[in-house]
Amino acid sequence: MSGEGSDEADEEDEEVAVAASGSEVVDWDAPDELPLHERGFMRRDRERRLKAGWNY
Repeated sequence: MSGEGSDEADEEDEEVAVAASGSEVVDWDAPDELPLHERGFMRRDRERRLKAGWNY
């Protein structure tokens, strides 16, 4: 085993296992794909944190 490409295969196996288990993978880098109520919550939560002076 040269080890070349084995990391990619492991990642693909994990994705297939998650898909097969039926649990939803949430990609936080793509908020537009979230349901509307979750997008609204994230926006309001961010506004609340900014008002409190939290800068993240």
